[in-house]
Amino acid sequence: MANAFDRYLYKQDLDKTRVLLSVAATSSFLFYYFMTAVNLTHQDWLPGRIAIAIASIISLALTFFRKIPVIWMRASVNTAIFLYLSLYSYLLYINDWSVFHRWSYFALLSIVSTTVLSWKDYIWISIVGFFVPILLSFSSSLQPIELWHFHLANLATLVVIGVSVRANFRYRQESINLTQKLVEHSKMLALGEMSAGVSHEINNPLMILMSSVSVVEEMIANENVDSKKAVNYLQKITRSAQRIANIVLALRHFSSSEDNERIAQHDVREIMTGTLDLFNEKLKARGIALVYNFPQSPSVVFCRKFQIMQILINLLNNAVEGALESKTKPEIKITIENNPESDFIRISIADSGPGVPIGVENKIMQPFFTTKELGKGTGLGLSISFGLARAHGGNLFFNSEVSRSCFTLDLPKSKS
Repeated sequence: MANAFDRYLYKQDLDKTRVLLSVAATSSFLFYYFMTAVNLTHQDWLPGRIAIAIASIISLALTFFRKIPVIWMRASVNTAIFLYLSLYSYLLYINDWSVFHRWSYFALLSIVSTTVLSWKDYIWISIVGFFVPILLSFSSSLQPIELWHFHLANLATLVVIGVSVRANFRYRQESINLTQKLVEHSKMLALGEMSAGVSHEINNPLMILMSSVSVVEEMIANENVDSKKAVNYLQKITRSAQRIANIVLALRHFSSSEDNERIAQHDVREIMTGTLDLFNEKLKARGIALVYNFPQSPSVVFCRKFQIMQILINLLNNAVEGALESKTKPEIKITIENNPESDFIRISIADSGPGVPIGVENKIMQPFFTTKELGKGTGLGLSISFGLARAHGGNLFFNSEVSRSCFTLDLPKSKS
């Protein structure tokens, strides 16, 4: 869900940037015509308008050829705004503060101040837009009352618009914070659902480790060390300790609120195996059979490993609940497909339960939608997983062609 929300905000900023740059490019010449057509004595500066148009067109073109960082979009928007304010301040000055140019500047400042992409940008643009005309007015031939009227109109407009702009960015930030809290809550809920199985997964290798240490200690105490047996027990100790370390590491990364994991090449078979390490005991305790089919060849994707594990954990938690509702033998089937003719590695997880009710297929990926009883689910697991899958350039969908309980994750293959 967080990823989907971030993509929505990014698209909103991108659309605003493209609209502003498009208007800046076209209106330069349009308003040049209006300025001169209204009164032939009006002075304008065509080279300045051409410069704004060229800069806007270049920036606009770049937004269609590559993914533009938000900081770059802010820089483009602010540059266009400052160029326009500078041009109209100059026109105001060379036309000796005519009524037409005063209200042209006023209208421009009112419009561009609403197109900013951050609150800090609004502050700077307001300061420049308000104080530059004050400095220029010292050389004006207008009466003081006329200047006061113009400056106060600018100030009042900037204050009123500023209240709305500030409220908008506050609402946006609160939405981001709330979304992040909901994502973390969903992750903790998923951890809670599999906590019993995890404790067993740790207890088993821990018992092996402790018993192996006891045997080695006894051999040393009796001064009857069989080197072959000692090496065998030490290997058991190493394997058990490594297994515990892997489980703890997976839990730490899964529960972490930081999104600083690097993208790297990973074999999805190993990711799935590591995820199942957290579920094996839970499946055994509930009598759920696990059937899986993995390809023999490496199935490598370029991804953030623990984010993919988060998707798989959400899907497996749902599959466990579905399998327990099965009228026959509870079972979960996992299939990994690596078709040489496809650009994606496909992971499918299906259970023997009743599956997704008919009529809700198009809603299950929506945030807060759940078929569980009130208080038993947040409705965020699938929406978060869907967002993570799309952030990796893949997809997560309900695969009704396989069964009513099958969910399929497509991840793009690594190119190298």
